[in-house]
Amino acid sequence: MKFELVPSNHFLKQMCELDEKDRRRVKNKLLLAEQNPFRNKVLHSKEFNHVFRVRVNIQDREKRIVYVILKDKILIAGILDRDKDYRELKEYLKKAKKEL
Repeated sequence: MKFELVPSNHFLKQMCELDEKDRRRVKNKLLLAEQNPFRNKVLHSKEFNHVFRVRVNIQDREKRIVYVILKDKILIAGILDRDKDYRELKEYLKKAKKEL
């Protein structure tokens, strides 16, 4: 099955703040997720059934790219700072749900 990447507005803002090297790193991780979105770790959410995260190192800090699988689309919710223990996850998913 072919999946389509759909970035949220919040994710696009975060990408604009990154330098070219980190943008390329994020894009490569998302291309792998596009080929097989179920390969990454599952996150539990009350908002959506299929929420996943990808580990990525941005500016020498551990970050997580969070995405949701909706039929044949992959909605990219945003990039979480690992140090904050996913406290922002609920907020990112609410914003992504409004964009649908």
